[in-house]
Amino acid sequence: MLRKLSLALVLTGLPMALFADAEAAKALNGLLAKANTVTAKFQQTTQNDAESRSRESNGTLSVQRPNLFRWEVTGPFPQLVISNGKKVWVYDPDLEQVTIQKLDKQLSATPALLLSGDVKKLKENFDISQTSKSGDKPSFLLKPKAEDSAFESLQISFKGEQITGMMLKDTLGSVTNIAFSNVKNNVAVEPGQFKLDIPEGVDVIER
Repeated sequence: MLRKLSLALVLTGLPMALFADAEAAKALNGLLAKANTVTAKFQQTTQNDAESRSRESNGTLSVQRPNLFRWEVTGPFPQLVISNGKKVWVYDPDLEQVTIQKLDKQLSATPALLLSGDVKKLKENFDISQTSKSGDKPSFLLKPKAEDSAFESLQISFKGEQITGMMLKDTLGSVTNIAFSNVKNNVAVEPGQFKLDIPEGVDVIER
């Protein structure tokens, strides 16, 4: 059907699509920029085509712009992800392992660091559309521009000026839903939240 559309129709619709995307990016930027810090609890559920059961986890989130991030999974399998703006640490207590990686352009475009990043650069990394404008519950769909991105799309939902959820679809067919609760914007966050003191005896892998 799409192939049968005339060139005139395509050219007529293109400016309107670009305008809509620009408006969506502006609206999302406006919401994210209002929160210099965010703290929250989260519950995460992941389902893929190969599994009949979903995997669930929960934990806490702390972010501070630009690029300071702490994502702590408290159960059932603990994991800690921290960014100090230059590097990212991933600590797996069960594996007794810490992975350290530079916060490069590709990594900064991942969902985990989206909330703490530079909102002005969102349009550089994502195609953005607004999927809901109803009342005080807007939602947005982001699709990475990079061909080698690990995920296919990301939906972000708000209530007022606070984030309420994220839905991630990765390139392998898995769908992850994240529900946020006890969300607080612009509260003081201890600087130590964005630093990892590596425990003795763990393996350290630098990439």
